[in-house]
Amino acid sequence: MNTKSLVHAAMIIAIYLVFLILYTIGILPSLTALILPIPIIIYSQMSKKLPEISLLFLGCCIGAFLLTSAFGLFITIIYGLSGLILGWGMVKKWPYWQCIVNSALVYMFGIPLIIYLISNMWITDLFIEIFTESFEIVNRMMPELSDQIEIIQNQMTIILPLIIPTLLLLSGMTLSFLSDRISKLVLHRLKFEVPQTGNIGRFQLGRMLAIIYIVSPIFVAILNHSVIYITVLNLMLLLNILFAFQGTIILFQLLRTRTKGIITWIILSILVLYLLFPLSILGVMDAFFNYRNRFKGKKL
Repeated sequence: MNTKSLVHAAMIIAIYLVFLILYTIGILPSLTALILPIPIIIYSQMSKKLPEISLLFLGCCIGAFLLTSAFGLFITIIYGLSGLILGWGMVKKWPYWQCIVNSALVYMFGIPLIIYLISNMWITDLFIEIFTESFEIVNRMMPELSDQIEIIQNQMTIILPLIIPTLLLLSGMTLSFLSDRISKLVLHRLKFEVPQTGNIGRFQLGRMLAIIYIVSPIFVAILNHSVIYITVLNLMLLLNILFAFQGTIILFQLLRTRTKGIITWIILSILVLYLLFPLSILGVMDAFFNYRNRFKGKKL
């Protein structure tokens, strides 16, 4: 590393450690969690050299351990590694959604360990405890529905531990997407070249995934509670959400050919809120017939 790179690295490490301290003392933890990967993403665009970016990541880990002990080190390994993946993906011009998913996988495995480190509870036990307390509050507010609430609670207690991987992956994708968007805004203000995100209106799952989504309920119905059952169940849930997103894009393009401005968003919000499953079916049909080519509206 030359002198200029060392100066930049030292500045980035200092900025990262400030964000880490804010996170560890509990000041706006949700916001600082989004910001933690950003210094490494920005340095990736400054350097564009994997050895230098890796040394910066190592420096962040060492500084985190010295300031906040093992907890800060563990946080840095997860959020810093996410930033390293997103930043290097920008440098190498990986496909956008590949970067997001790769980063999300870090959160998928790291978040349960963070929760265990903080609360000494596994994430499944924590989720069940939160849902149990929520149902108890609802039961106190509406005692006349106690039997129905108890049935729903028992079902959620069984289902929730099975779908934790999908929930973690979606949470990781959300965190990665927001960190990526914020970092690109910062890079744009700093006059750096900002990689193109791509046209989200072209998001489309293939026919093979549509077929897997169609047949997966059959396997869920015939398989017993096993590793294969849990895998297929999570895959079905994940594809359901992704196809609903694809269906939302189709619906948005259709509405833009007939409505304008805020009216489009109001109608879309209402339909998404109440028609999640039909939107998934619309996304599956689009995988086979590619409806978006038939619309003449504005591009997303």
